[in-house]
Amino acid sequence: MRSAFARRYDQLTARMEDAWLQEARADLLAGLSGTVVELGAGTGHNLEHYPETVERLVLTEPSAAMRDQLRTRVNEASRPFDVEIVDATADRLPFNDGTA
Repeated sequence: MRSAFARRYDQLTARMEDAWLQEARADLLAGLSGTVVELGAGTGHNLEHYPETVERLVLTEPSAAMRDQLRTRVNEASRPFDVEIVDATADRLPFNDGTA
């Protein structure tokens, strides 16, 4: 059930993405730079909106099915920065503060 949801997630959210989420994502992420950690990256909708000032992006996602979709999107994306996908929840990150 979870993997079926993950596979269809992008399709299910497409109208919201087109209507207003893409613009909101771009505005929210515009000022980021250096190393960025995204908690709960899902299928990676934010990926295309990170600015070129980002040098390294750590994407955390606890759901294996969502990570599979995320991995596909990362592999297909053109990006000027390094991306690492991590199996983690926000309350159990596998690195110390300030070290990502």
